[in-house]
Amino acid sequence: MDVWTDFFAGCCGGIAGTFFGHPIDTIKVRQQTHLHGHLTTRRCVQLALKNEGATGLFKGLSSPICTAALVNATFFGVYGGTVKLMLQVSGKPANSMPDYKIVTAAGMVAGTVQLLVCCPVDLVKIKLQTGSGAGNSPLQKTNGSLSTSPIASKPFKGPIDCLMTMYKTQGIRGWYKGLVPMFWRDGPSYGLYMFLYELILREGKKYSTSGWGDGLLALIAGGVTGTVTWVAVLPIDVVKSRIQADCIVNPKYRGMLDCVRVSYKAEGLPVFFRGFLAIAFRAMIVNAATFFVYQSTLTHLTTQR
Repeated sequence: MDVWTDFFAGCCGGIAGTFFGHPIDTIKVRQQTHLHGHLTTRRCVQLALKNEGATGLFKGLSSPICTAALVNATFFGVYGGTVKLMLQVSGKPANSMPDYKIVTAAGMVAGTVQLLVCCPVDLVKIKLQTGSGAGNSPLQKTNGSLSTSPIASKPFKGPIDCLMTMYKTQGIRGWYKGLVPMFWRDGPSYGLYMFLYELILREGKKYSTSGWGDGLLALIAGGVTGTVTWVAVLPIDVVKSRIQADCIVNPKYRGMLDCVRVSYKAEGLPVFFRGFLAIAFRAMIVNAATFFVYQSTLTHLTTQR
């Protein structure tokens, strides 16, 4: 198995996970960035359907679906390559089973590298999902009237327009707004992510007596792993979402710590756990789909040789 196999399998898994999880991700982001009190999951869905129709839950999908292949290919490609490199450095055959220390370290490396692609993608997705930069957020439509969102600036016509606007106002660093909280969210968590995935996968194969295939085990391992790791990083994800949804021209937050301070002062500790149900449900679906397709594609490619 070479690195390109990991890249291609990661492409397929990323597209599948993004498509199935995007509507729930939209709900999660809107709950986290809503600045006028707690917005329940049910109310969030009702407002989206009322004001935008079913397509409202798929806002911002074009950016992540087009780049999901690149983001996941980067992660799985770097992960696979790092595992092989660390095995060689430790004097083990490249095709041997890596121990959990190698798996965890490789996950952290891959999680950090993929930020180069993931941060701009996440930024555009959140801008389009929340309407932050659209003059009025769709969640502010109530009783037939509009109230101006404090994070609004001007309407974005799509992902390219969003990126160009950010570049014109802030340069290339504008594409990486929220990079610091994303690093603290993704760096350590992807180490835990791959450790738990490999642990469940290996133990499942060891104790399974029902003849489960790699695909089904990957489905279960991915769902459980994704739920645990995403719930663990929910507070930092809230901070990341708020910073990326902030107004371009007149930002409310000066950075990660300032966002924590302002959010806590205004809404208390519960604000950092907004979107808990949505993020847990989304994580289960997205990661189950991602790893099922990834593992199935990987198995298919290796058996064809």
